[in-house]
Amino acid sequence: MVQPDDLADYPVPLLVDLANRVLPDVIDRALAEAGYDDVTRAHGHVFDALDPDGSRITDMAVRARITKQAMGELCTSLEQRGYLARIPDPADGRAKLVVLTARGAAMVAVARTAMADLDAAWTAHLGRDATRDLRAALTSLVVAFAADHVR
Repeated sequence: MVQPDDLADYPVPLLVDLANRVLPDVIDRALAEAGYDDVTRAHGHVFDALDPDGSRITDMAVRARITKQAMGELCTSLEQRGYLARIPDPADGRAKLVVLTARGAAMVAVARTAMADLDAAWTAHLGRDATRDLRAALTSLVVAFAADHVR
């Protein structure tokens, strides 16, 4: 089992990256347990990049840092499974918006619950004060180095 001393020389960015790997694992398990076993981790790019009122595939691809073609294939796959639909963009009738279906919204709710449960588990593990300090430190890092990734 890994002990804190084993990680003493790890750079902070690597520690953050390792901790970041937990959330997708937790979401994958929760989705599988809820019967959403036809969604892959790659599909997560779509849901991460999708605005609540829908998004264009080109915008989603930029946010996910993947090609438009790859995003289009992921969206088509999810559309065929009933998680997404494409509707006319009210701002431009020639364009389409990708939106969640009821099935997609239900799946996203499962993922959000899993994230909230993980947040609560981390808070229970660290304690409220340490969690507050961690949140403040991570927020500072995001503002300083990753603000362009926040929507």
